[in-house]
Amino acid sequence: MGPGKPQDRATVAFSPEVAWWATKGVQGAETLRTREDGWVEVSVPNGPGEGLAGWILSFGPDAVALEPPELRDEVVRRLEATLAAS
Repeated sequence: MGPGKPQDRATVAFSPEVAWWATKGVQGAETLRTREDGWVEVSVPNGPGEGLAGWILSFGPDAVALEPPELRDEVVRRLEATLAAS
């Protein structure tokens, strides 16, 4: 046993413009479905820490954190902090 929770999974939706390459090379990424609007929902490994939120934010409006709620909350918190600082 070590610090943090065991590795979980997160669900992220990617726009059609970036979906084809967003998870290329991401070990353990699994496509869950392609929605009617063309966005692709992907399950990715979600370890402890805040790295995944930063990765999602690096795609700008072309990525949305869907699950878990804690990840989604962290992405929203960072976006709000960025808006407040500008």
